[in-house]
Amino acid sequence: MNKLIEFLQSLGINVNNNPKIKPIVLFSIVILVLTLIALLNICNANILNYSQIFDIIDPNKSSIFNGFLEKFEELNTIGKLAIALLISKSIIISCFISISFIYYGDYLITKFNLENKYPKLANIIKLRKQFTKYYLISNILTIAFAILIEIVFSISILIN
Repeated sequence: MNKLIEFLQSLGINVNNNPKIKPIVLFSIVILVLTLIALLNICNANILNYSQIFDIIDPNKSSIFNGFLEKFEELNTIGKLAIALLISKSIIISCFISISFIYYGDYLITKFNLENKYPKLANIIKLRKQFTKYYLISNILTIAFAILIEIVFSISILIN
């Protein structure tokens, strides 16, 4: 555990020798930091100080986002359309998965009679049922919006 604390402090992450911090938490932090370091090395990020790792959140400072933007700008119109269609298809698939989880969750709640078995959870289950229609509407609208964007992109390709 002392070696984990020393490693984190060598990277500039201040971790006090607090007995409440469990070794698994420190190990998880080390794994996260090592993963970020590996990703930055893979992406050829020129970061000299590992304390700047968290600058990756800022897209202006990040070489990862700049690399993606440069590659996207180099694509022709068909390539840009393909990327837009891939993104919209992934949005549609995630919405369908969300809708299926909504209905499957309702099925499991009624099948196992969770409202009656666990009366403390009954209020949460009722609240979930109230929000289910809002989740459903938002997912359907997201699917419709993604399909409209696909149509607009396809028409723009046909016009050009």
